[in-house]
Amino acid sequence: MHLVRAAEATRPLGAGQRPFLQPNWLLCVAAMMDNKPFETPVVVELGHVGKYRHIRSTQEAAECLMTVWPLNRGPRHRDALDTCLKVLEGYRSTAEARRALIEAARESEVLVHDDKLPDDRLPDDRLH
Repeated sequence: MHLVRAAEATRPLGAGQRPFLQPNWLLCVAAMMDNKPFETPVVVELGHVGKYRHIRSTQEAAECLMTVWPLNRGPRHRDALDTCLKVLEGYRSTAEARRALIEAARESEVLVHDDKLPDDRLPDDRLH
């Protein structure tokens, strides 16, 4: 399965309208059948202090990188997103996606190490 890049996705044009590019990354990623699970989740602190998110798969990592990642993004963020999309397309390994996500989380200062996690976690360890 191939992903349609945002620059290639356009909506139909009406009379007199100019082309408008719309990002369809999330729709393409959500349509994937296999979410490519990680061997061990990556824990990040997003939004509020103490609000942890356990990212358990390449698909979840891509969604997180596209939708809720902090604005202090750098080159590792883009690398992680590209790697995740290549994994979902079948060109890279889930281990590479997990490593790239960890590097992006370090760069944005949201990576949570296991020793920093509280003992009283939510039952499913997820934010919604």
